[in-house]
Amino acid sequence: MIVALIEQHSKEIAELVESKLQHLFDAPLETAIPELVRAVIAAHAINPRLHQILNEEIPRSIRLQQMQNTDARIAELLRAYLIRWRDSLHQRIYPQNLDMTVFILGRTVESLCHSAAIEHPSFVSNSQFEQEVSNLLLLYLTGTWSDP
Repeated sequence: MIVALIEQHSKEIAELVESKLQHLFDAPLETAIPELVRAVIAAHAINPRLHQILNEEIPRSIRLQQMQNTDARIAELLRAYLIRWRDSLHQRIYPQNLDMTVFILGRTVESLCHSAAIEHPSFVSNSQFEQEVSNLLLLYLTGTWSDP
């Protein structure tokens, strides 16, 4: 039953993030990154109490095993998006190692949003948190950030 709960929760998160990534495939980074951050925040806000319980009560190894498929699907979409912009004449991303970049982006967004949902739930509904995370990612990718 616990595994089913983890599967359902990770499926909800994946569907929300995947839908956003697919919708934003042609959007420039300044548009896509804040929307992606907003989607991950929204995913972590789906059922914050369940998220907290799963995090605190379920062994990490079980959670990781269930999240691997979700992470792989999201990483695939993120990689395709970054390839789209890596060599664009209109906008260039600086990191050239896409595997490393996808890892850094995915883990950064997930870790920050996950921690906010559990440790600082008020951040999840704070647009400044969303803006700060977006600026962090945009600075890493392009050397610039967007103004609110």
